[in-house]
Amino acid sequence: MKYYREDMLKVCDNFSLDTIKYAIENNFNGVKVRTGYNYILSNGDISKTKKIGLYSELAWSALINLDDIHDGDLIRYNKPAAYVMFNKKRVVNDSNKLFHMIKNELSSDAKFNFVKQWELTSKSRILEKKKEFTFNNLLNILIYKTIDGVFSAYQTSKSLKGDFRVILEYAMLVGIAGQIKNDILDFGLKNYEEYAKFSDIKNGYVSYPLFLLSEIDKKSFIEIMKDKDINKCISLFEKYQILNKSLTDASAIASFAKQVVKLIPNKETRNILFKWADENSKFRRYNLHKEEPSALVNKIIEGIKNYKIFK
Repeated sequence: MKYYREDMLKVCDNFSLDTIKYAIENNFNGVKVRTGYNYILSNGDISKTKKIGLYSELAWSALINLDDIHDGDLIRYNKPAAYVMFNKKRVVNDSNKLFHMIKNELSSDAKFNFVKQWELTSKSRILEKKKEFTFNNLLNILIYKTIDGVFSAYQTSKSLKGDFRVILEYAMLVGIAGQIKNDILDFGLKNYEEYAKFSDIKNGYVSYPLFLLSEIDKKSFIEIMKDKDINKCISLFEKYQILNKSLTDASAIASFAKQVVKLIPNKETRNILFKWADENSKFRRYNLHKEEPSALVNKIIEGIKNYKIFK
């Protein structure tokens, strides 16, 4: 983000996007830009590549603000969330204003990518709020919440004839592995306490660890979700080693992605994607031990094989 920070702030000033400016200055430490991906989207035009990168960062800042409203999180990176400093209506209005501004500026390929990402990210929130703990709902949420990587694969595959489905399947696998790890952080891993918000159980949202618990002990799961009992949830997670099992599943899914990527003929692309999957298959930084993968892993792999993201 540091490469775009000043330009992002200028856009916010020019269009009076105060809530997004606040997020950039206080709540947003991530970097969503993938230079090679943006280069493809711009058809090799450097000036357009920079513009797409700028808009990607701005859009992600807006989505972070909306995400905090969705989860009811008051704090992000030790600072009040944007909607706390302003109000929910203003955050939503600024996000919509930015969305339409970006949509009007982008080329056809980039516009398709941006609009579809925004739509499906929003749809993931709707699915979470339904609180339906079914496998199909879980799979949709895992994919929609990592949609950026899926669309990166879609655009990349356009320059690699014949590899579209393979790269798309790979992206969904790696994206899901990453999202499962992200879900785990919400429950307070050792050395990651600052990420522990317990938003999913407080809101009754579908997340991988909670879904796994529901598969193992349905009765206890129903009780803790009804009472929003965080302490009992932590106790059950320890009893059934839910976080260990979830991380093992994430690792197994990423490892399968390493097998899928072998089907890509282009050696350079294959090597890059293999390394990405390999990193997601490791347990580094997490103070957890390996378990045997759960039955959910095979269900996810089979579900992805026939998954139609472009409906």
